[in-house]
Amino acid sequence: MIRTLIIDDEPLIRENTETVLAMHQDVVVVGQGGSVAEGLLLLKATKPDLVLLDIQLGDGTGFDILEQTEQKGFSVVFLTAYNDRGIRAIKAGALDYLLKPLDEDELSQALGRVRALQAATRPHGQIQLAQQYFSPQGIVDRIALREQSAVHIVPFADILYAQSDRSYTHFYLSEGRMLTLSSPLKDYEEILPEKHFIRVHNSYLVNRAMVSKYDKSGILHLVNGAEIPVAVRKREDVLRYLVGNR
Repeated sequence: MIRTLIIDDEPLIRENTETVLAMHQDVVVVGQGGSVAEGLLLLKATKPDLVLLDIQLGDGTGFDILEQTEQKGFSVVFLTAYNDRGIRAIKAGALDYLLKPLDEDELSQALGRVRALQAATRPHGQIQLAQQYFSPQGIVDRIALREQSAVHIVPFADILYAQSDRSYTHFYLSEGRMLTLSSPLKDYEEILPEKHFIRVHNSYLVNRAMVSKYDKSGILHLVNGAEIPVAVRKREDVLRYLVGNR
């Protein structure tokens, strides 16, 4: 059985979530809470396998609960209303999330990922990273990139460029590494900071610090020797960006 704890500050959302979970015979809800304080007490008392956790709570955030609890060994799926900063933070940490109110199919997919884990552990680095993205004061210099078999926390300084491949994205990293991710390039354009990365073409997102030369014919030369085409409509913008006039 998947012992599940629901922490959300909206009672109707908690009830709706429990109703949807009841459709899954291997899931049992062991408690509900609506605040950071209640969540910490319930985590200790119920020892869940899975926590469905709201980002914004009346007395803090879901990140506060994860930071303050000493308990380990549970999976986390964030619950959120559509919120640009919250979604961006969770995607940056390559963490699971569900939009409220819950969609049954999306919940089933999330539960499938939980079931697939042999031993649930909290991804400390990913959560800390997401918290930094969520905080306006957070200093962020890395991103979590999820491949099928692993999550890599990658400093911006190691990223050369990202290339679109339909619904996939290839990240080319220093030392010749490449990661292939099952999300479109647009998702990473929204996450990675504009001051470091620029979309130069429908198929390419480039780390500004990795550019060694720009040919006005429309080619970016990177420090590793790669040559990246710049779309005609973007050439003037790219030139201004590279010389610091943006």
